[in-house]
Amino acid sequence: IVSALLALVAARVSGPSGPWLWNWDLPKIDFPLAALFHDSLRDGRLPLWNDELGLGFPLYAEGQIGAFYPPNWVAYQLPPLVALDVSRVLHLTIAGVGIGILVGRLTGSRSGSLVAVGIVVLGGGIAAKLQWTNLVAAYAWLPWVLMPLMRRPGPTVTGLVTAGILWGLQALGGPPNTWLLTGLAAVLDMAA
Repeated sequence: IVSALLALVAARVSGPSGPWLWNWDLPKIDFPLAALFHDSLRDGRLPLWNDELGLGFPLYAEGQIGAFYPPNWVAYQLPPLVALDVSRVLHLTIAGVGIGILVGRLTGSRSGSLVAVGIVVLGGGIAAKLQWTNLVAAYAWLPWVLMPLMRRPGPTVTGLVTAGILWGLQALGGPPNTWLLTGLAAVLDMAA
């Protein structure tokens, strides 16, 4: 509940004059791609190509839209601006819940978990990047990828497989730098 409430605050979903994040890339990239995604799903197809960008644009090869990311197939059933807001709030909530559980397991401290949730959801590292919905989506899976690897003396086979599946989901949802850094964190965690 705390994670979801903080996600609503961080995402600044709407205000008296409309969406708060109507700046940066949203009007020129995210909204048109979200509209294309919404229209494609409504027509029963994935948005793999856009004839209206340049001489044609391969959306399946560009991570901004997340054409193969399953949560987007649900979110983009909604109108485009609503879908962008829902995705942002959903993924901030997922990140907060994940870090709350992870910190709780590592420290046994409820107050520590709540502080970690606040930092992960409201921290400047993500709050300054909320206009990039795909980055928020990838960010959400970091604690969930690391969680099954935190067993000592080492992760189980099931933990490795679970982390790999979640890492793949993260890769489908966001930019390569995010999931590559998650992979590096996972390797460092297992080496420790």
